[in-house]
Amino acid sequence: MESEKKRKHTETELREIFREKNFNEKFYFRFLECYNDAYKDFYEMNKNYSDDQFEENESVRNEALSYTFIYFDSFLNYIKMGHGELWAEKMAIKNYEDEIYAMYYDAYLKIKDENPELAKEEILNYCNYLKGDEYFKKYFLSLFEENEIHDEAIKVAFNYSIIYKDQINRGVTDPFAHEYAQIKASDCYTDDYCKAFALSIIEKRPIETILEEISLTVNNESDDFYISSKQVVNSSIEIMFPDGDEDDAITDYLTKQ
Repeated sequence: MESEKKRKHTETELREIFREKNFNEKFYFRFLECYNDAYKDFYEMNKNYSDDQFEENESVRNEALSYTFIYFDSFLNYIKMGHGELWAEKMAIKNYEDEIYAMYYDAYLKIKDENPELAKEEILNYCNYLKGDEYFKKYFLSLFEENEIHDEAIKVAFNYSIIYKDQINRGVTDPFAHEYAQIKASDCYTDDYCKAFALSIIEKRPIETILEEISLTVNNESDDFYISSKQVVNSSIEIMFPDGDEDDAITDYLTKQ
């Protein structure tokens, strides 16, 4: 006699469940594949149990279906956010306990191995979701391409964009604006150090020499030329998150999975 606790849903039952959930018909076979894989895994874990060893509401098929719903809801939300199926698949199967930026980067690398342009497009899709401008997009993408993604990447990229545009508006060269903005955006260094760092890259001179020159300047009229780190952070919050809910806005993408 077939075990009721280990009985698999029939395809007719699954079709009806899929219809009742009002999922997009385009993804039915992905739903079916996910259920079959999940059922196989849960069956293997419970194959030596008798029916009376299961809790009242527990069964292999219910566990498989619950997992499928979790996966599929996540998958469809990535689709709704503008991502392609491959990105949605890679992200939806991730362990929710993983560091989220590790998840992004892992998905990016896997897609890049198959299609570098598609991997780039998916990161830009994410930038669009975050409403980042062209400077945000360029910098944020570079973090993935240069293996430098980290958990403060979104805030740093917003800061970079604000600082870069401010410097361009003040009349500095593009190379200086970029070098200054990318180190200033992290809010980890003094303004003098950021200034010296940018000049050392452009002029190919030791940063120590430039710092010494800066410290010897008695009347540094360029003080007002550089926005402070506090202004950077506050400007980022004010511009991108007018209600002050920057943490909610930044994590919105994650909580909708």
